[in-house]
Amino acid sequence: MFYKGLLLGLVAACATQVLGIDFSASNYIWTNEGNPGPGGNMPVGTRAFRRAAYAPRGKRTRSADILISADNAYELYVNEVKIGTGSNFHTAQLYHVPLTKGCNVFAVNATNTATVPNPAGLVATIKVRYTDGSTETIVTDQTWRAFTRVPENFEDEDFFDGNWPFATVENSFAARPAYWANVVLPADAPLNNQAGLNQYSQQANMFYKGILSPSIQLPCNPDFIYGGLLIGLIATCATQVLGIDFSASNYIWTNEGNPGPGGDMPVGTRAFRRTTYGPPGKRIFSADILITADNGYELYVNEVKIGTGNDFHSAQLYHVPLTKSCNVFAVKASNAGVVPNPAGLIATIKIRYRDGSNETIVTDQSWRAFTSVPQGFEAEEFVDGSWPFATIESSFAGRPAYWGNVALPADAPSS
Repeated sequence: MFYKGLLLGLVAACATQVLGIDFSASNYIWTNEGNPGPGGNMPVGTRAFRRAAYAPRGKRTRSADILISADNAYELYVNEVKIGTGSNFHTAQLYHVPLTKGCNVFAVNATNTATVPNPAGLVATIKVRYTDGSTETIVTDQTWRAFTRVPENFEDEDFFDGNWPFATVENSFAARPAYWANVVLPADAPLNNQAGLNQYSQQANMFYKGILSPSIQLPCNPDFIYGGLLIGLIATCATQVLGIDFSASNYIWTNEGNPGPGGDMPVGTRAFRRTTYGPPGKRIFSADILITADNGYELYVNEVKIGTGNDFHSAQLYHVPLTKSCNVFAVKASNAGVVPNPAGLIATIKIRYRDGSNETIVTDQSWRAFTSVPQGFEAEEFVDGSWPFATIESSFAGRPAYWGNVALPADAPSS
């Protein structure tokens, strides 16, 4: 795994041996048209497939490993986010996708190419992993919904597919016909990771091309290495590429000790939360998060641990894909030492919408702050309404001397 391991759209190199995932219990499915069944010819064209998965009561979802292939090609979406594509039905791809919600929607746009009817099929295995270490396996079968065209926004979580027919099982993977016999799993022939990951890098750079100015001379590489749809990716450029800095942000902490510039705060760990809501009619794309803390932090977005830092003279930048209107940013920040000393958390969050607009959130008195770290404080459903609001110690521009030198990723690219 690259760049902290929590990757969205990462094409993994091992399947059956490492993750215990294969097609042994899966089926080839399609719409109920043409001549369904082994060897049957199906109309040429693109079809839509959806499967909603609900976590058992009391369980919290961590991630999904998705093994997938289609004759002839597919586009895979999870909770509205495009995860990957494939165009060779003799090769399967494996994706690792972090999940945070109880209900998750897997959607596939599958295409049967050629000029005359011919065999078509979609096969997938999804291993959902829960935070308690247990797993659940979902396979392509008659519980999927299938439609003979691809409606606009069919991949959306709130898209209604209740009037779609159920998919037709053509045959099991074990009993697949000869023309599907040779399906290479990632464990049998590791994918060319660089080529596969470059695909996602291109997707990210296409989105960010609209942000970049041709006149900007970058001191660092603006490429989002190993893909754009990443959770926990430490990007190498901040102010020049993403237009994000600390200029409007503040150092915040709990209201204890001697708050204010130069004030000493008790040693220990504190919890901070900020919930954001997208404007009506806007669809969220991602968040870029620039953050540091004296002395260290752990950052969570929608319950998922994104990254950590332990040098308050260096900031880290994370790119996090978002799909929901309501998003929770939670930070566990620590003040190290043996006696009271200065402590502070500072962050800038730039939320990007699919229409190209953006919104900036900074650390200020709108954040909630608590003098301990309650269990599950990072959870989306955690109630922080009784927490006090954070105290502003100083603006970034007016920060005291001991916080004077804060290197942004553009000035000192992260390793």
